[in-house]
Amino acid sequence: MVLQRNRYYPYGERMASWTPSLTNNDYLYGGKELHTLFSLPFYDSGARYQTTDGIFTSMDPLCEKYYSVSPYAYCSGDPVNYVDPEGRKPRIYIQKHVNIYGHVFVTTGENENTILYTYGRYGNTYGSTIGNQHLRGDGVLKVMKGKYAQDYLKDVLLKGDVAIFIIAKASDQAVNQYYEDCLSKGREVGPEVKKDYSRAGIIDTYDFLINNCTTTSIEAINVDHDNIQTATSIPILLFWGLMSEGIDPDIIIMQDPVDYIQELINQLKESENDQE
Repeated sequence: MVLQRNRYYPYGERMASWTPSLTNNDYLYGGKELHTLFSLPFYDSGARYQTTDGIFTSMDPLCEKYYSVSPYAYCSGDPVNYVDPEGRKPRIYIQKHVNIYGHVFVTTGENENTILYTYGRYGNTYGSTIGNQHLRGDGVLKVMKGKYAQDYLKDVLLKGDVAIFIIAKASDQAVNQYYEDCLSKGREVGPEVKKDYSRAGIIDTYDFLINNCTTTSIEAINVDHDNIQTATSIPILLFWGLMSEGIDPDIIIMQDPVDYIQELINQLKESENDQE
């Protein structure tokens, strides 16, 4: 039985609708709740309110991080190909010199709702070695929230030399779903994996050359579209690739990553204190 049918213009204005009297569903375009103020329709996008002609009613709270995109724009002006369920964007972090080779990880969400995803040889390792590190091992995905994310980011600051890129046309929802699918298809970690995570799972076999933190992070960001064109398994090459792609307004280089991470740590800590 069909309870409601809607057709939309690209930014969410309804072209035509048919709604029987037995339903009163206000969650419409993109699953967002429709509000009416002074007879004008607004969608609740989580971070901000959005009009049905694709303009947010307030500025992006992170607009100072990327001047090339209008602070009032939705999906960088391309709602046909992209969605932004919460008005927020995933970020890819590149630690250029940690563990000699570097490390890449991803966050979604904002402030105390940040989710951190990191992948690597966190369990059993095997095969040939470079230096004292095995090239292969259990590919462990760790999901960190709250205190765990806070501690991880503190360690990132201690090690230094980190770059952050905001991927404007990527979707938090799609990235979260990608990692959720990885965990659901994987297997449980053993006691050899340090318990510093909210969730974790062995999702595949880690290979230093072809399947590592860099390739997994790129795959997550690109799950709904080829947002990152650089194809590499080496963190520093990804950094330079994204720097060259930075002329693209949809890849935003954060100018003050250390300040951003410190502020995020403080927000996670405040949220933790509020819950005690």
